[in-house]
Amino acid sequence: MLVMKARVIPYLLVALVVAPVPALADGTPVIHIVSPPPDVHVSDYPILVKTTVDNFTIAPPVQYWDRVIGKDRVTGHIHYTLDDGPIFASEKMQWLLEKPLDKSLPPGKHILRAELVTPNHEPLNPPIFAEVNIICDGKKEKTGASGEVGVPIDARGRDQLQKLEDEVQGLQKEISQLKGQLRDAK
Repeated sequence: MLVMKARVIPYLLVALVVAPVPALADGTPVIHIVSPPPDVHVSDYPILVKTTVDNFTIAPPVQYWDRVIGKDRVTGHIHYTLDDGPIFASEKMQWLLEKPLDKSLPPGKHILRAELVTPNHEPLNPPIFAEVNIICDGKKEKTGASGEVGVPIDARGRDQLQKLEDEVQGLQKEISQLKGQLRDAK
């Protein structure tokens, strides 16, 4: 018997209302940066990044020493980078780039990149990534977790964002389990 749980998550609707982007018909993995939009003006960190992925199974980053074969080519995680900065490896489709060591984002044009990689942290062949330009104008306005200028983000806002991300991950696991139950029931 299939058991379904009903849940209501306040504020999650805003995060999930995104214009659908078509997947490639040939099954090639695709990643899109949904937010921030191209050429967005920001004043500093934090920068909230939202992505969508098609034809690729997202899994937590781990150290994987075996050779990457067949099915592993469509399983992996996302590497987020800003300019040539450090790589942030994550299975999250939403990532908050915070201020590193109290350094402000320098004024000017920056490139935000999200790349699909194998479990071994190797780029796919050919590389699959999305990039957007971010323009830091150096003004003193703050960019909040929602990506809106003028909305300050504080520790409580980060905690709320983390709780919502954890809840989304839990729901994604439940959906996977329910899909498995549906397959087993057929």
